[in-house]
Amino acid sequence: MSGRRRAEPTGRWPRGWRTWAAAVVVAAVAGGGVGVGLGLIGRDRGTPGTTAVSESPAGEASEAPLPEARVTLPEGDLDSWWFGDSLVSGAGASDVEHRFVTLVARAMQRRAGWTTAGAALPLTDRRGLMRAVRDAPDPDVIVLSFGYDTSSPPAVFGRRLERLAVVLEERAPRAILMCVGAWRTEAKAAPYDRWITRVCEQFDGVPVPVATLFDRDDSRGPARRRALDAVGTLAPAGPRAPNDTGHAQIAARLLLRMGIDPVAGRAHGSGE
Repeated sequence: MSGRRRAEPTGRWPRGWRTWAAAVVVAAVAGGGVGVGLGLIGRDRGTPGTTAVSESPAGEASEAPLPEARVTLPEGDLDSWWFGDSLVSGAGASDVEHRFVTLVARAMQRRAGWTTAGAALPLTDRRGLMRAVRDAPDPDVIVLSFGYDTSSPPAVFGRRLERLAVVLEERAPRAILMCVGAWRTEAKAAPYDRWITRVCEQFDGVPVPVATLFDRDDSRGPARRRALDAVGTLAPAGPRAPNDTGHAQIAARLLLRMGIDPVAGRAHGSGE
């Protein structure tokens, strides 16, 4: 156990079993049927790079004030563990340096030490997910990102998500939850986002919708461009896949909900 203290989140999860903190980010659509087991995404110390995490000029990074629903991370070095579908692997990005997981790590590394590890698996792979949860080291941040592979009906997806959240509560009862919504149009995302919000709030989470990002003209395309696919190799991208700008927008929205300036990598509005 890390023994780090964190600020209490909003909500209702009972506390006191463990002293370490985790932020569980549930980025979710119906993670079923489309994906395959993708294995470990590896460990990355989040070495600072030159790519800034920011959205388009009219985007999230320039919004003020911050949304009321956000989390407060512990001070000091943080370890993160990411579970998710092919979006975690970087689907749609031009390379792994531009996937939202890496961009979050880069911004957080400017704040303090930050490590990233995890496994990319579809939500339907219950056994694989249970093994991954069982074998995960005690992290400060757990990120679930099932925001891309979409085939299960909303109710089926929601029950799977809820079962996983129950397991994570048992594994990480001190966790803070952030629940990122569906990577679809607002209309198509709505039934999934209702389940995401329901599960998230049941476990004291903060919903982080991203459908408005999907609807932006600059977040996707052009179709058939060479980009990362579900297994991390370059292939023609589909029209729904987030491009580098889309990944940067998702990363910036997550960081702002953590109270982190997406560009400076420090507490938003701290003036440091």
